[in-house]
This record gives sequence, C-alpha cells and structure tokens, in this order.
Amino acid sequence: MEQNKSSFRRAHKNKTDQPLTSTRHNIMVFEDYLTLASLIGNCPHSYFTFFVKEERHTVIKSEETCSVIPGDTICKTILEKRAPLIVSDLHSHPEFCNNPFVLNTKPSPRFYAGFPIFFEDALVGSLCIVDYVPRQLTSHQITGMKILVEKCSRELESKTMDQSLEDILNYQEHSEDLLEIRENLKNILIQKEKISMQEVELNQLYLELTQKKRELELITDSSPFCISFIDTDYCYQFNNKTYEDWFGVSNHSLKGQSIKSVLGEQTFQKVKQHYDRAFSGHKFVLEENILFNNGEEKFLRVTYIPARNHLDEIIGVYLFAEDLSEINKYQKELKRSNDELMRFAHAASHDLKSPSRLMTHFSQLLLKKYSDQLDDNGKEYLNFIATSAIDMQNLIDTLLEFAQAGKKENEKIQTLTMEDILYIVNRNLKLEIQESHTLIQVKNKGVKIKCNLHKSVQIFQNIISNSIKYRNPKNAPTIQIEAKNQGTFVQFSISDNGIGIKEEHITNIFNSFYRIHHEQKNGFGIGLTTCLKIVESYGGKIWVESEYGKGSVFHFTLPANENGVPAGRVSG
Repeated sequence: MEQNKSSFRRAHKNKTDQPLTSTRHNIMVFEDYLTLASLIGNCPHSYFTFFVKEERHTVIKSEETCSVIPGDTICKTILEKRAPLIVSDLHSHPEFCNNPFVLNTKPSPRFYAGFPIFFEDALVGSLCIVDYVPRQLTSHQITGMKILVEKCSRELESKTMDQSLEDILNYQEHSEDLLEIRENLKNILIQKEKISMQEVELNQLYLELTQKKRELELITDSSPFCISFIDTDYCYQFNNKTYEDWFGVSNHSLKGQSIKSVLGEQTFQKVKQHYDRAFSGHKFVLEENILFNNGEEKFLRVTYIPARNHLDEIIGVYLFAEDLSEINKYQKELKRSNDELMRFAHAASHDLKSPSRLMTHFSQLLLKKYSDQLDDNGKEYLNFIATSAIDMQNLIDTLLEFAQAGKKENEKIQTLTMEDILYIVNRNLKLEIQESHTLIQVKNKGVKIKCNLHKSVQIFQNIISNSIKYRNPKNAPTIQIEAKNQGTFVQFSISDNGIGIKEEHITNIFNSFYRIHHEQKNGFGIGLTTCLKIVESYGGKIWVESEYGKGSVFHFTLPANENGVPAGRVSG
C-alpha cells in the first residue's frame, strides 16, 4: 500500500501530459457511479472525495448546486472510523450542525451519507450523497451503496491506483477549463445550429432574389423604354436590352464606360447639366433632341430619378428614355397640315363671306325697290335667299371658332374670375335673357382660373345659351352657376330647370354636329363640341348629368390660378 502511495506521489510530482480523451474516459466511469448513487439513495446530489496524504479532493459532482465543499469534520469522521457515516438531519446533529458545509451551502443540506472507498485495505476516498430534507436510508439502499462502493474499488484496481488517481487529480486541475470548454462547445453547437438555420434562410432568400432578378431583367428587357443607371462619375452601371439595341453595343461592354464615350463630347456637355441637377436630388422629365456619337439623332422624353443608398446619399441617377422621334415627326406633319387647313379655312371663309354678303345685300335691295312688282311668292323667295345668306355667314363664323377652339398658340392667358367671364356673357346674351325672363344665380364668383378670356366666355355662353334655348315652356328659366376649388383645377357646375336630355342622347351630346331638336331649334350642333375642345386643351374635363323633363347640370374643370391676382372687370 505504501509502495502504491509512493508511486502515486512520484507520478503526481512528475506529471506527463495525458491525452484528454483518456482522462475523460476514466472520469466518465465515476460520473456513471454518481448517477447510480443518486438513484439508489434517491438524493438529488452526490460526489466523490479522494484522500491523498490526508488531503481531500472533491473532484466529481453529480450537479453544481453545492457551492461549498463539505467540511473536514464530516470527511475526517469517515477517515477515522473507516466506516459509513449516515446523518438523518445535519441541523439537529450536535457534531455537524455548525459545520461550514451545513451553514454556508444554499440551499442548506439536511441529510448526509458517506461510504468509504478502500484500495488494498487503504482508505482512499468516499462516495457521498446529500439531500436538502431530513430523511433515512433503508437497509436495501445502504446495501446498494456498499455494493456500488465495492465496484468503485474494483474500478480503481483494474486501472491501477496510480493511473486512476492521476486521472482524477488531472481532472480536478482542469475541471474549470473542461467546464469552460464544455460551455464553449455548447455555445458553438448552438451558434452552429443558428448558422445552419440562417444558411437555409439565406439560401431561400438567394433563390427568391435570383428569381426576382430574372423577372426584373425580363420586364426591363421587354420594355420599349431605354432604362439605365449612371453613377456619380457619369459611368454606366446598368442598361437594359433596349439600350443595347439603340447603340448596337452589348450591355457587358457598356458597363463602367463613361456616357461621354457613348454620346460624344458635344452631347455630353449638353446633358451634363441634367445629370448634375439629378445628382442634387431633383426628379424631372425633359423632352429634347439628342445627337448620338454615331451621328444618329433621336427626339427623347427622358425621366431623371435620383438614386439613393440606405444612408439617403445620392449614388447616381436612374434614366428612363422614350424615343418619340416618330411621334414628333408625325406631330410636326400634323401641325403643318393643321396650319395649312387653318389658312385654307380663313381664305375660304373670306371668299365665302363676300358672296353671301352680296346675296343678302341685293336680296334686300330687290325687296326695297321692286317690292311692288313682286307677288307674295317672289317676296318669300327673296326673304328665303337673304335668310340663307345670313345663316351661311353665321355658319362660317362658327366653323372658324370651332377650328380655333383647341389651339393655344399665341393666345393671351389671364387670371380670371367667374365674375369677369359672366360680365361679358350677360352682355352678349342680354336680349335672350330679358325676353325669356331668365334668372341666373351665382355662387363663389370670385374663384380664380388661368385661361384665355375669349375661350372661357365661349364655354359659359354656349352652355347658358343652350339652357335658355331648351327651357321648359311652363317655367321661366332658372340657371345656377357654382365653382369649387379642387387643387390645381376649379370645377364649375351650370344647372338649369329646362327640358333635360334623354339618356340615349347623353353619350353623344358633345359630338360634332349632333343635334337633338334640330327640327324645332336653330343651331349647327357644334357649340358643346367647341366647349369640349377648349376644356380638353387646358387639361380639364367636361360632362353632363340630366333627367329628362327636369333639367340638366353641365360640369367642367379649368386650371386654377393659385398665386395669380384677379384681372378685374374686363371689357370685351
């Protein structure tokens, strides 16, 4: 026994490095015995205490709830008596009630049982179980614990005393490191599991982003617009296929190139100011002719949109360019054709007015000088000729007004109120208003619009004139006019108590030369069409609501003048 102890002390003094796996294997065997001890004694806590040179080393615990190593008093009792020590209640035991193990451990132990471990008749340690409530062990439990201690002794014999205690003491020295390693491994496994889950999520996200990227590329490449992204160094970073088709250069070769190399120095200097404006944070749309480096010229509508990063810093500009070259060419041809038609209309009206005036004049002369020589039929024929000539002059004037209705070139735009407009309308329709006893009521007459005075008068006069013309013969006409501000537009509503419009006519009421009561009423059927052309030329809308037999309401919108000053009373 002394020889074994001496060899152990020499081995402990001159330690050699042992593989951690060997030490851990030995320790795992004793951990299994601790588990069995807790099961046999039905106690929550168990531990081994090994004695070397009367020093005590508590190296293995079944759990970490016991923060204070049992005092020497309890262990020395086992060492001295070389027999099991069983205390049912430490608190009431006179020898152990003031023991540091009892007083300082939280929760405080109440039950204690320690069984000695022998190696070749030498006491080398003890196997202890602890509970936090007073209790007793049955004879079967005591027998089981003794059998378990004998197995521990045989385990030490099978591994030799020196090697087993060397493993145990090595474990004691490295227990904190091993616990830290175990905790680190646990954390690593947790992190690995999280990383694995994140990898799955990232892979799914990658697949989704890849799919969305393909969809976006398909959409952008199918677009007739030229879409590109230019960074703040004026270099291409993205172009869709339309851009590639325009320039005959692959997008791969365009990426990273300066726009100057594609557009040329002259055009670059022209558009550089637009890029700089976008880089300063402005979004805008321009239409202009662009000359490319290959000599081709296109008329483009280009939308400039600043691009920002997650810090709201401008990193470039998105460009959406639409080729309007063909449309622009057709528009120019259409304008030229319209100008020619307008010149023709003016020339034709001048040429037609002259003979119509002569027809009127000489018809009146014939009636005046030769009235006594004409019978009633002759006089009727001359009156018919004179009336037709006057109608022809009115038609020519109306057609000229209709042709001019949608044109805005060189027209004078003023800030107007409804009062300005209705002043002239009332003067022009004074006779009709008086003869029909028409009552006109106006709300919010001071609202401001930005339009041409003559065209504004045309709209109100045509609608009010129709209300008087198509009045209910049983009632005097009552016309109500109201204006409401709607942001950039003002909505006008003109309602009457006339005969109304049948539902089948409402969809055609603004068509050219469409007349509902052409047998009974005079007119050419282009008054409301003229209103439509004028309103739409200002970006507004016009529509009608009507109930046959009860009256109609005409609504239309004209651009509001937000900062203008009313023009005041305008004479016409």
